[in-house]
Amino acid sequence: MTKYKELVSEKERLLAFPLINQLRTHLNENDYMSLVKEAVEKEGYRQFGLFEKD
Repeated sequence: MTKYKELVSEKERLLAFPLINQLRTHLNENDYMSLVKEAVEKEGYRQFGLFEKD
């Protein structure tokens, strides 16, 4: 079963970091979280993940 979920907590957003880090290799987790928090506050940024369950 595949499920889409909005990533809203810090813990959930950190789940996306390994993928983001493949694209933005210069970011560490702290810089990534700072950018995400700023984008959420200033631009209404929303982040979603695709989760698969057996």
